[in-house]
Amino acid sequence: MMNYRLSYLQATHDFFSLPFKYAQLHQIVKLTSFLSGKRCQLLFSNRYGRQDLHFDRVAVADNPQMENAIGATFQGSWSLSLPQGSHLLTSDSIEFPLTAGQPFYVEMIAKRPQSYADFVCTYATQWVNAAIARRANCRPLLSDNWHARHGWLCLDGVNVLTDAQPAYLELTGDSLIETGMVAQELFSRLVNDYPEQVVAVNTGISGNRLLYDAPQDEPLFATYGESLLNRLQSESFHPDLRIALIGSNDLLLPAYSKQAKAQNHDLGTLYQGFKKLLQMGPTLSTTIAPIRLFNDAMTPVEEEINQARIALNRWLANSDFVVDSAPLVANPAHNALKEEMDFGDGMHLSPRGGACVANALWPRVQACLKN
Repeated sequence: MMNYRLSYLQATHDFFSLPFKYAQLHQIVKLTSFLSGKRCQLLFSNRYGRQDLHFDRVAVADNPQMENAIGATFQGSWSLSLPQGSHLLTSDSIEFPLTAGQPFYVEMIAKRPQSYADFVCTYATQWVNAAIARRANCRPLLSDNWHARHGWLCLDGVNVLTDAQPAYLELTGDSLIETGMVAQELFSRLVNDYPEQVVAVNTGISGNRLLYDAPQDEPLFATYGESLLNRLQSESFHPDLRIALIGSNDLLLPAYSKQAKAQNHDLGTLYQGFKKLLQMGPTLSTTIAPIRLFNDAMTPVEEEINQARIALNRWLANSDFVVDSAPLVANPAHNALKEEMDFGDGMHLSPRGGACVANALWPRVQACLKN
């Protein structure tokens, strides 16, 4: 039976503390579907803004130049009114074919001054990408620079009309997921090995922690979202398998945030947090890679973080749901990431590092999907 099914989602999250204020907006977003079909629906959110939003045009095309684009309608209207608080509002059905593994492009134009708080980004651009211009009549150009942030607003994903009944894989956690380095390698393997059978969604939030909601003592910290445990408890989406890369910020953020430092972040509490995570459904995770804040000799703060990381990894590595990927990307002589695995900031993964972690996870993913 043909039904609209979620075919890709990359969840926007709360940037109300650092809103994007534009007199006009023109954004192009590249997405890739995991399912094929002749009709689709786009999904939009305005959960975190404090005003209704209006977009004068929304269109889809199979090319970033938006040649032969097809306009989307919303209850018959060619413009999109996005009420404050709306979540995953769907467009009308669009007669626009999608092919699994092939990108498509969404154009959104707003001609009036507005403040946007629903934001998401990527650094890896193989499967998703985006660009924003501040003028309605200026179409932005997509870049494949993986050292640059590619962000977009209010667009979450796509449904496809299909008779497929796919399994769902949620990638969640912190920036190791949101940046896309691990995700894009897993996505490629899923489409190649499980075509039309598995749909992946990305709900990672940069700065996210396992145990505690975002600190409020700095605007940037406030964008780090509810704790992963709290998010999953309130989530209506129940995937067949979840990959959660989480824990780094539980160790790191107390070094920056007074509010985070005052919270209980001892290892025993983290152990219990991971046990709760496992109780929320079939889950895979990894050990935590080294974190370096500075290039010189390790500071006392870095030493403290590293010792906590090693102790946590010792426990994680003995857990059935954890893949011990940290040694694959680490340079143990320097308690740091290997140069070729490092994004360049001592904390995040390069495309090669992301692929390394994804490859380590893949046999476990296959075993879980088989079951």
